[in-house]
Amino acid sequence: MIDEVRFSGSEPYNSNYWYQKIKHSCELQGSNFEEDIINSDTSSVELAQKILKFPIGEAIRNLSTVVEE
Repeated sequence: MIDEVRFSGSEPYNSNYWYQKIKHSCELQGSNFEEDIINSDTSSVELAQKILKFPIGEAIRNLSTVVEE
């Protein structure tokens, strides 16, 4: 979805629920949605991880702890 917004611009998506939620989530984390997300060179996967507060990294850390025990 981020790539779609990058390609088409945000105007067609402003009223979409998912767009509003992603934008709001970014703002809660202190990110400027347009500058830090849409206009960045970061990949969509990396941005998704950031928006979701890095769940894959957290899962790997949890697994590492279980394996060490």
